[in-house]
Amino acid sequence: LVREPARGLSVPPHSLEEMEAAQDYDAHLPFMSLAHALALRAHDLHSGERYLRVAQSRQALWRARLVARDATLRVGLAWGGNPSHARDSDRSIPAAALAPLSDVRAVSFYSLQLGRSDLGRLPFPCADFTHELGSMADTAAMIECLDLVISVDSAVAHLTGALGRPLWVLCPYRADWRWEVGGRESPWYPSARVFRPERTAEWSPVILRLAEALAAAARRPQPRQEPSV
Repeated sequence: LVREPARGLSVPPHSLEEMEAAQDYDAHLPFMSLAHALALRAHDLHSGERYLRVAQSRQALWRARLVARDATLRVGLAWGGNPSHARDSDRSIPAAALAPLSDVRAVSFYSLQLGRSDLGRLPFPCADFTHELGSMADTAAMIECLDLVISVDSAVAHLTGALGRPLWVLCPYRADWRWEVGGRESPWYPSARVFRPERTAEWSPVILRLAEALAAAARRPQPRQEPSV
């Protein structure tokens, strides 16, 4: 671990090569081995609290806008990750595959999808304010004003979990290690519910289960504390 900036560097070295060149550390450890070295287990990760927060001023702008639109269950959607990701075909879902959600009543959908051009292929209305999301802070502020976020394994999912907001994440059959290999919960995000294929890599059964769960959620009253507008 680096104790202090190496001579001639304005910041502590970040790469292994820089550390070896500086030779100013007591020990080094690969990041992915840290949990093993600290003897951490899944139950040790549950803090029960969010670890990101959004400025009230940013939230107020989005709350005023969304409360003016409707009072139904507000659901954010992100169905794709970065197209350049090496395993994007595993995790991203064609917009048309979300068709079963069109049968769910008393729900308003809001796009949280960036970097994709298939919004028009969604078979149901989905409000799109993504052109106003200039930063992750803007996205976080919008998420704070939604009742639920449904997302594939992308930055949107991790941001929602970090904010402690209700999250339903669609994990692929070959899921990233952070989502484990089974179960409906996440050791990283207590607010998350995981939907994943049970035996195959097909998304259709997963989306049907998702639609059923969403319909049940839409029937439940949604307590809110809205600011006056």
